[in-house]
Amino acid sequence: MTVLTMNGEGLKQMLGEEHLLQTLSPALSDMDRSGLPVDAPDAQWVTHIIQIGTCKNELDDTRYIDLLLEHSDCGAVWVSAPLEKKLPRNFGYFARIDECALDGKAYGIVYASRARFSRVRVNFVGTHDNPVPLSALALIGPQAG
Repeated sequence: MTVLTMNGEGLKQMLGEEHLLQTLSPALSDMDRSGLPVDAPDAQWVTHIIQIGTCKNELDDTRYIDLLLEHSDCGAVWVSAPLEKKLPRNFGYFARIDECALDGKAYGIVYASRARFSRVRVNFVGTHDNPVPLSALALIGPQAG
């Protein structure tokens, strides 16, 4: 679902040639969810942003939420996208919400690799008795070249 289009001149000046897409509709969730695939084969980059609401569940090392970035050449087979070596961990997730101080925030990651499609995935680990509000956006950067 397109949230913004580039029809207005003010928006073009603000975003340039980029496009903002809603990839996960806002909803209460307590089960794994994958964002819509972003098809941007010619973009220099795609920034994915996941908004996590406030958790009513106590979060710890047995009950947490992992945020992952995946990519695909065909849109049917998805694998974890390679993460920057600068990240403090390399377990496939780019953020882990495992304490209450980490909820109620937005988490972002930039995809700038060669696969045609990218998407985010939210994994709930452990039993989450109360759903958490979450949604996701993608900002598609300018065309390469």
